[in-house]
Amino acid sequence: MTDANPIVEFLERRRSVSALQLAAPGPDDVALARLLAIAVRVPDHGKLAPWRFLVIEGDAKTRLEARLEVIAEARPDNAKLIGGLKKLARPPLCVAVISQVKEALIPEWEQLLSSGAVCMNLLTAALAMGFGAN
Repeated sequence: MTDANPIVEFLERRRSVSALQLAAPGPDDVALARLLAIAVRVPDHGKLAPWRFLVIEGDAKTRLEARLEVIAEARPDNAKLIGGLKKLARPPLCVAVISQVKEALIPEWEQLLSSGAVCMNLLTAALAMGFGAN
């Protein structure tokens, strides 16, 4: 075992950044495409790609925040929910990873774990490229 492996050293230091501390600049289109290409390099039994990405930024993110705030205000625990929306409002962009289980011989749990692995790869790649991520 070698102690001088930069990948291992990075993984030992890796920590998510609080969503409330995330700020511009976020990844540009080229960096985002690279992040998403890295994200999908995960175990995927059956090559089903049981995930989808939804990139939320700019005006679309502002509209989503407003709609979610209306929904949150109608709930009895609205103060907590509205406070939680700050985690979406602060970062310059959000990548939602949507698990899309497919009809196949591959069990649902395995497809869900593959989607979770995509999330971890995306997070790790973003941090490795110098972006904060959560």
